Amino acid sequence: MLQTLRPGIRSMLARSVQRKAYATAGGDALGEAFVKEREAIKSHAASSSELWRKITYYVAFPSIVLALVNAYNLAKEHEHHLEHIKEENGGELPERIHYDYLNIRNKSFPWGNYGIEPCASRRSRVAVCEANALPYELEPPLFPEDRGFT
Repeated sequence: MLQTLRPGIRSMLARSVQRKAYATAGGDALGEAFVKEREAIKSHAASSSELWRKITYYVAFPSIVLALVNAYNLAKEHEHHLEHIKEENGGELPERIHYDYLNIRNKSFPWGNYGIEPCASRRSRVAVCEANALPYELEPPLFPEDRGFT
């Protein structure tokens, strides 16, 4: 039958038969190697995920709890210290010295003023007036526009 076909078709058929024979040869050996490799990867992934789960539960979570306890204790200690200073000065915090070189703002921040707004405006999410270095009345203007510059 190959004799009656044109030479181009004959060579194409011969190549496809060769390809097919090559593709099926040794398929079992290749399949077993592939399955073994996949099982090794699966075993390694299981042991790695178990390791990171243990690190998370036994290292990360306790570290977070310790950091929270430390921050809470530091805040309480700071509050106690402020109360002690108030007691020494007749119930008021001493007046802070205002230096001209502090809190200079020559241009606006690209993200807005939300982190540095004075307490009176309450635009800031975290506004703790008692912790500010200067009371609102003594704070210098934040930006040149507020100082009269343009």
